[in-house]
Amino acid sequence: LLQKMGTDLLGSVIGKLNRALDAVREVFPCSLQFHSVMRFIADQTQTKNLKVKIAVLKYLSSLPNRMETHEFTNISETRLAISAIIKWSKDAKSAEVRKLSAVVIIALFDLNTPEFSSIVGVLPKNFQQDISKIIKSHI
Repeated sequence: LLQKMGTDLLGSVIGKLNRALDAVREVFPCSLQFHSVMRFIADQTQTKNLKVKIAVLKYLSSLPNRMETHEFTNISETRLAISAIIKWSKDAKSAEVRKLSAVVIIALFDLNTPEFSSIVGVLPKNFQQDISKIIKSHI
């Protein structure tokens, strides 16, 4: 559904996709949704255009508010996805992607600060610095 949001669609189709995403939000556990979105972001076989990135980040930004702290875990897919989100936070083409990436980073930091810190601790130094800037601007 998120990949489909990145294509040029009629308003009626976008409305149907949004209703389907709302149904997914309501029916499936947040942790399952979160891990699925992390897997999608980490999947390098699919190119994500600006519209897809925006749709993914908007969807993802709503999940941490409804998750339990223990549902955010330090696994390889999460680390890869967070690395991609950090790259997106430096996107020169879209201010909206940069802003939404920062929103997601802050939401994940707020969800489980120790776990987020352990993930960031294994990332390259430049990624750590980028996250530090985003978090400091939030605090």
